[in-house]
Amino acid sequence: MRINNIASDEYLYQLLLEACGACGQPTRAVQVVQDMEKANIQPTTGIFASLLQVFVSNGETDEGYQVYFMFIIIFISYLFHISYLFDIFIYLFIYIKRL
Repeated sequence: MRINNIASDEYLYQLLLEACGACGQPTRAVQVVQDMEKANIQPTTGIFASLLQVFVSNGETDEGYQVYFMFIIIFISYLFHISYLFDIFIYLFIYIKRL
């Protein structure tokens, strides 16, 4: 995402997620994370916390659990340097969300 030639970063995406939560737009929050992935920006703990807040504040606890487990898997993959686990879990998350 580039707006007026300003490069996006993790903080901008976190602000967008917080705005999605404030406006009750969990579907848009997932799109923001997908845009972030396309921009090759690695999610931070703040991103996961904001995404989790979006789902929980909108009563979507199942999706909130998915975000939590995604964070755990990514944390473990970084510990063991298994980066492909992140990609697998992202695709699973997107697939489950579409069901």
